[in-house]
Amino acid sequence: MERLRVTSPATADLVLAEGAIFLDGEKDRVVFELPEVDVAYAHDTPEVVWALAGAVRTVLGPRFGAFLRDFDGEEQATVLAYHGEDDVPTYEEEVPPVKDEPQSPVLDDQHQYRARSPFERIRRISEDGSEYWSSRDLATVLGYDSYRNFEKAVVKAKDACENSGHAVQDHFLSTTEPVALGKGATRNVDVVYLSRYACYLAIQNADPRKPMVALGQTYFTVQTRRQEMADVEQEDSLRLKLREEIKLHNKQLAAAAYTVGVRTPSDYAIFQDHGYKGLYSGLGVGQIKESRGLKRTQDLLDFMGSTELAANLFRATQTEELLRRGNIQSKDQANRTHHEVGVRVRQAMREISGIMPEDLPVAENIKKVERRLRKRAETSELGEESGS
Repeated sequence: MERLRVTSPATADLVLAEGAIFLDGEKDRVVFELPEVDVAYAHDTPEVVWALAGAVRTVLGPRFGAFLRDFDGEEQATVLAYHGEDDVPTYEEEVPPVKDEPQSPVLDDQHQYRARSPFERIRRISEDGSEYWSSRDLATVLGYDSYRNFEKAVVKAKDACENSGHAVQDHFLSTTEPVALGKGATRNVDVVYLSRYACYLAIQNADPRKPMVALGQTYFTVQTRRQEMADVEQEDSLRLKLREEIKLHNKQLAAAAYTVGVRTPSDYAIFQDHGYKGLYSGLGVGQIKESRGLKRTQDLLDFMGSTELAANLFRATQTEELLRRGNIQSKDQANRTHHEVGVRVRQAMREISGIMPEDLPVAENIKKVERRLRKRAETSELGEESGS
């Protein structure tokens, strides 16, 4: 579950200081998420004490000794998610002595603990590198004796997906898989391949009386949120890169337009409007701003997402290329050319995705995104310096 439960305030403070994320707290029990550590759920057994020690050592590194001084070696802390005696993760170094010492520690290449969540164990990777889960695997992990009962949760999850505005086909894929019947015989059974988001929805609609359902709800909630945050960061970085490229190519486009008669600021404004009208089905810059609730003084490009920025970058680069070929001799020809390029880019968007640029959502001001990324980079640099 990637969670650590501790009962000592000193240990809680120590783990928090090392970047653990607080999840829940009640009196003397505190639950954290351990960054980059997959921990299971379990009982208070000697093997689990060893697993916990390895998990905390991964997070604390050189400060592992401070944890041991605070750890009483018995039931001071507990790892959540135990898979059975054969799967108990262990660690063999710097661990307080316990009875029935495990003989087969699980170590990675850096001699660090890493036990996988049961939900990570059943995660599959497709040929294109995307992750997915089998509904039958998930039903088994959640403790369903009959797959038919879990199918009801999957049906409800599809409805929830559609009601939330997501495309069901992007998250649920119905197919069949062969299962062994004995003596080499097989038969195909129905199964649904689920995205991480689909798993989250299915578990939200599963039987809450099953212990693993509660654990699954927390796991997929945390992981889905983590993926959302990663997607936002990726979109931010891509937007910033595309915005800088458009700024550069607009200068080059202006220079190319100047050579064919687009000389004054008024000429250039009209020239740009022709390109936008071609791409946005007759809407000029002012009309697009008005439809999006933007002020006339605000730069339209600063409020475009990556898809829209890419479309406008393509419009600008292709128009510049045509202007530099030398076949255009006047600003009127330049205006018509810019409009035609905009129309063709629009046609490509219709054929490929079916989404028109005027229908894309207004994005956060790119200046705020730039400040956020700069602050994040500065914080990361400070963290590296303090750790060195």
